Amino acid sequence: MRRGSLYLEAAPPLAPGPFNFSSWLADGIARPTVRASWLMVLTMFGGCVALDGEYACEASAADRALSATIFAATQTWLDNGRIKSHPIRVLDDSCAGVIQGVDIIRTGAISGQKLVVRVD
Repeated sequence: MRRGSLYLEAAPPLAPGPFNFSSWLADGIARPTVRASWLMVLTMFGGCVALDGEYACEASAADRALSATIFAATQTWLDNGRIKSHPIRVLDDSCAGVIQGVDIIRTGAISGQKLVVRVD
């Protein structure tokens, strides 16, 4: 998977068969264990995807319900210490911090951390 892609594991934990995969861009993923679903990351909030062509989709109550289940399970696992988030790296709270973060990602100078910039 190329750097910068966004993904969401949407299969139930330890489920047999292919995993569901969501991405902002169709990167030509070709793996027998991955089933592509390109814009669930937008329909998971209950709205439609108002884009042209193949990217347009109607609102999906099923995507919304599935994402609520995934978020609830993930929060429980975090609370119980079964999974841990990456450590955060807080940048300056400004537009300069956003630019710095983009540069860090672009150069590949970060691994295993979340970049955080608080913008009001």
